[in-house]
Amino acid sequence: MTNKPLVSVLMTVYNREKCLASSIESVLESRYDNFEFIIVDDCSTDNSYEIAKEYAAKDKRISLYRNEQNLGDYPNRNKAASYAKGKYLKYNDSDEELYYFGLEIMVECMERFPESPLGFVQIHDEKKHPYILSPEEAYKRHYFGGGFFLNAPTSSLIRREEFEKLGGFGDIRHRGDYDLWLRFGAVYPIVRLPAFMGWNYYHEGQELSLNQLYKKALTYNVSIGALIHDNCPLAPEDRKAAIKRWERGFIRNNIFGGLLKFKFRDVAYLMKECNISFGDMLSSL
Repeated sequence: MTNKPLVSVLMTVYNREKCLASSIESVLESRYDNFEFIIVDDCSTDNSYEIAKEYAAKDKRISLYRNEQNLGDYPNRNKAASYAKGKYLKYNDSDEELYYFGLEIMVECMERFPESPLGFVQIHDEKKHPYILSPEEAYKRHYFGGGFFLNAPTSSLIRREEFEKLGGFGDIRHRGDYDLWLRFGAVYPIVRLPAFMGWNYYHEGQELSLNQLYKKALTYNVSIGALIHDNCPLAPEDRKAAIKRWERGFIRNNIFGGLLKFKFRDVAYLMKECNISFGDMLSSL
């Protein structure tokens, strides 16, 4: 690549002293050399900030910041992006290692499709990567094909201009990324990128261990909310079919599934949080 755009690699940190050094080193060893590395510590109570400070003192590509108060996940991601100057934003979490070739490949793929401001990695797919999907195609892939937009921030490369236009991550705890991807997909084409750009270190306290009922309800509500929004790119009949499909699937898997396992409190919680009536249950049969 002759003209290499500047990439802002963003790392938000909170109590990651066990894996932070490896994560930082993986970014610094990247084959793609035109990047700035922004690290924002969210008031860690362990040795994370001191570790990051040592690396920042040795490498001028690193800009280190520390919040005056704990912001939480998505607000801190937005905070990190506010310091960025690059054309693209690449989140690399403090428990993730970026493969040395990952950034270069992601940028090369995105530069092939200047009409798109967002790319996702994809592990299993029926087409050769990279390729681009229109808003309607992306929404159909998600709602009728199984979870196109269910990607973590670290699996994406985002053009900063459009990220700022859309206001960054919303204030939806644990699903702010999903909400943002749906907002992107409603108005912009999306690029599918090759998989295996990095590696995650799984640990206690990660979001995978959060209350599963809460996450199920939140995912469902965000999904339906995007379908009923005015800028949903689907045709009216497809929108109606998608709502029905997701409602039926949710009820069968979580409501009826819970009843069969005698988890009545869980079922009551999901019905309340997702505004599901007994009539909705009957219509899903």
